[in-house]
Amino acid sequence: MILDFEAFGFWERGNEPYGTFAQSEEKAHEGVGSGKLAYDIPAVDKNYVVFLRKPVAPIPGEPQTLTAWVYGDGSGLFLNAWIQDSQGEIRQFPLGRILHTDSWQPMVSTLDPAAPWPQVHISGPDNGAVDYPVSLYGLVLDAEGSPAKSG
Repeated sequence: MILDFEAFGFWERGNEPYGTFAQSEEKAHEGVGSGKLAYDIPAVDKNYVVFLRKPVAPIPGEPQTLTAWVYGDGSGLFLNAWIQDSQGEIRQFPLGRILHTDSWQPMVSTLDPAAPWPQVHISGPDNGAVDYPVSLYGLVLDAEGSPAKSG
């Protein structure tokens, strides 16, 4: 387990001001805490919101997948993880579209740098590989191809 949100830590919102990410006790998959991402994303070009983990959260070993338990709202928005590798490269790996409603579901991403969009290079040296060890750099809620959404 990388994060359980019982100890929320510090998350910094990126440049797009379309949401908040805070610790919550409204719903929890296990324990009493969770991370609640509230969003109000307009129909604009940069229709996403990024939350950066400060400091990054190290991921032990050499995982090939990443799983997040998500309480869904059926929005159809993409949930993506930004992963930073040992060379300083940051890549976006998709956990998928949030299609489930009012329930906890595991969402799984394969750490495959050759996968199609929404897997994409974000910053740093792009060598097309995942160089271990890696860390969770951030989470992204992306409304790509959607009208304005809030939830």
